[in-house]
Amino acid sequence: MNTDEHRYDQVVYVDSHWRWLTARSGANLLQSAGTGLRPLAAIPKKLGTPPGSPF
Repeated sequence: MNTDEHRYDQVVYVDSHWRWLTARSGANLLQSAGTGLRPLAAIPKKLGTPPGSPF
């Protein structure tokens, strides 16, 4: 058997709650793109982080 082959027949259990996290994050991105309202981006601004810094 070739060692470069990948096995995709293994079943991996993933909790269904991760779907809710993904859906909520996607909805938040769509909402912020449409309205420009970004509550989590306002927190560092209020704390005095200079503009242009990533965090």
